[in-house]
Amino acid sequence: MNKRHAFSKALMSGALAVAMVGIWAAWPTGTVKAVGDPADGKYGLGLARGQTARLTVINSGEERGFILDWKFLDGEGNPLAQSDGTVEVSPGQMKSFDLDGNSLGALRDRFGRIQFRAKVAAWGQRRDLNRDFQILVEIFDNDTGKTTAAIYSSPESD
Repeated sequence: MNKRHAFSKALMSGALAVAMVGIWAAWPTGTVKAVGDPADGKYGLGLARGQTARLTVINSGEERGFILDWKFLDGEGNPLAQSDGTVEVSPGQMKSFDLDGNSLGALRDRFGRIQFRAKVAAWGQRRDLNRDFQILVEIFDNDTGKTTAAIYSSPESD
């Protein structure tokens, strides 16, 4: 009876595994969207000691380039870092700006994080801003370089 029970249990487990794989394989796929749009500056992320936030702005095709100002703001809207004047992003180029969590003296939460957001203001041809302007905000570990969070914005994908 014990062998029969073990065989029955193994058979049921195998059938359950096959059913789960079948459901997973048949599940419809969809586009993954980021939670928040870095262009509007309305999302918030936490930056801990030992981490860096990187804001990357990409010009994927505007021939005349884009002019932009960027800022990292704390939870109260105070600048943690910002551009020194305007920055030009030429066609096919990208620019990155870092905020090192170790260098910040801002108020931290009980977990040692600083809440922040990135804000970008850009100027260029309106149709090209809607098509060729992308923003990426990522947080990575200073020791390993491993990305722990990322938010990507492309008006074309909205």
